[in-house]
Amino acid sequence: MGTSASLGGIGGGSPLIPDWVDDIETVSQDSDSETAPETEDNGDKDTDQELSPSAVPVAPKAPLASARRSLGEFASTGDRSAMRRGVASYIRTGRGGAQTAARRSAGSAARGSSLAGIVGGSRTFEDVRQAIRNAVSDLNNADELLAAIAEAASPSDGTNDSQTGQDAAAEALQYLLEQDKNANLLDLDTDQREIVLERFLAVDAFKLFATDVCKHMQNKGPLAEHQNRMRVLKDYFCETFRQANQRRAREDRPSLGRIPDDEVRRVSRSIITEAYMIFEGFFDES
Repeated sequence: MGTSASLGGIGGGSPLIPDWVDDIETVSQDSDSETAPETEDNGDKDTDQELSPSAVPVAPKAPLASARRSLGEFASTGDRSAMRRGVASYIRTGRGGAQTAARRSAGSAARGSSLAGIVGGSRTFEDVRQAIRNAVSDLNNADELLAAIAEAASPSDGTNDSQTGQDAAAEALQYLLEQDKNANLLDLDTDQREIVLERFLAVDAFKLFATDVCKHMQNKGPLAEHQNRMRVLKDYFCETFRQANQRRAREDRPSLGRIPDDEVRRVSRSIITEAYMIFEGFFDES
C-alpha cells in the first residue's frame, strides 16, 4: 500500500484522500447517531461512488495546529476536556472529518479483517494458519506465536503502516491473553475474535494519531507524567472504539460469527467510522 500520507501530518493544500485509497462503505447516514458531523452531509446515498478530483477535500493550512494546541494543554494540566477537544480537532481538521478519515483508514480495516480471519478459525485463512504452525517452533511460546500472527496479518513491506499494524495486532492479541490466558490464538470463538478486532482497530488508530500529533507533548512535563498522559489517551481510543462496536451491534448489524469472511472488512470500516464520529461529536456536545 505504501506509507500512509498522514504520517507526520498533512501538508496544507494537499488532498486529504490519496489516490491509492479504495472506496469504502461508510455508516448509514440515516442512522440514529447524534454524533455524525454536520459538515459531512453530502446528500449522496451512494457513498461508495468515486470522488472526482474537484470533489476531493483539500487540507487547510496548518491542519494539526488546533489539535496540537489542545493536546499541549492536556499534557500540561491533565484536563480531559482539552484531550477530547484535541482528538476531535485532529479528526475534523487534521483528517478532514469522520467520513474522510475513515476512507483514509482503508488499510487498517483490511489488516484488521485479515487478523480476525486468521485467529477466528476461518477456512479462508487455513493455509495462513498452517504456515504459522510450520514457522513457529513452539506453539506454546506466546511471544513467538504473537509475532508470527502479527506478521501474517500485516506483512512487512518496509512501510510505517505495516509495522504499526504488526504492533497493533500483537498488542490486541496480548490484551486478549490477559483476559483469558488459555485462549487458542489460532481458533478463537466469536466473542474473542471480536475483542481482538476491536482492540486492533483502536490501537492502530491511536498509533497513527500519536505519530501525527503527540511528539510535542513530551516537552510539557516529566517523562513519567507524559507516559501517564499517553496511557489516558490510549484508553480513550480503546473505550471509544468499544462504544463504536456496541453502536454497530445496536443497529442490528451481524456479529463476526454470522457473516462471511469477505464481510468482516465492512464491519471494520463501520467500527472505524462510528469511532471517528464519536470523537468528532465532542464539538456537538460542547
